[in-house]
Amino acid sequence: MEKTGLERSLAHLERQGLAVGTMVTDRHRQIAKWLRETYPHIEHLYDIWHVAKGFSKKLLAASNERECQVLRPWIKSVVNHMYWCAVSTPSGQGAQIVAKWESVVSHVQNVHTGHGDLFPSCIHGRLEGRESHKKWLEPSSKAAVKLETLVCNKTLCKDISKLSGGCQTSSVEGFHSLLIQFAPKMILIAALHYNENANRVQDVTKTGEARFSINYPKGRKGAAVLRRVLESPTYEYAQELLEEIVKECTDKENVDAEFAVEPVIVPPPLCAQFPHPEKADFVKQHLSRFKKTTT
Repeated sequence: MEKTGLERSLAHLERQGLAVGTMVTDRHRQIAKWLRETYPHIEHLYDIWHVAKGFSKKLLAASNERECQVLRPWIKSVVNHMYWCAVSTPSGQGAQIVAKWESVVSHVQNVHTGHGDLFPSCIHGRLEGRESHKKWLEPSSKAAVKLETLVCNKTLCKDISKLSGGCQTSSVEGFHSLLIQFAPKMILIAALHYNENANRVQDVTKTGEARFSINYPKGRKGAAVLRRVLESPTYEYAQELLEEIVKECTDKENVDAEFAVEPVIVPPPLCAQFPHPEKADFVKQHLSRFKKTTT
């Protein structure tokens, strides 16, 4: 859906005569590939928050490992360093961003020079306050090796080189966060379904008799309730969405078998422990009670 939305958005901008020079998104791999192949002239950058969020989760998980607890006080500082690397570097200098980023491996070991040609030494002054009280990592220790493995990950560094130091997606994220307070995604779909099926009539059997069903609502604590069986709902509103989903799925190649759904053992419903009245008697009782009420 995100890729389809982007395709339509760019097509709309082109119809309006607007040319896109730079685009900032999250790390959606399908979108990155599509932009690279379809719009090679567009500079595609990544929002810092999305990259930092994923990395901080990995670093937090690593800090829970044995002999790596010393990493925890450094998590916030390392994530802040990622922001600084992108914001302090002019656009188009991805290699410089990566050089600054990888220097953090030496910094946390209290080594502040000799990082490399593009960024030879740290530029911070005398460390004060909380920063001066953190425990430095011991070189070649398990924690130091773990941090270096995460920081210098090839895929991560490739994404780090494409971080946007200017525009971010925070405005769009904020808009979506506000929007779902008024109209959550599930409510929007539910509203479409309700509007199409709100006026369904009661279904009938082959002999023309009105259909009823016995239900056991949770609020009734096991007491049976008789309800009308309505005609089957329709889903015409979803036809276009389904066609798009099928199209996306059929375009994929080599679908992994590991995603096959395992059979699920469904336990008996909670209402099975309560007595079940005969439907015919229950319908007769319900109709007779309704008749007495209306006379």
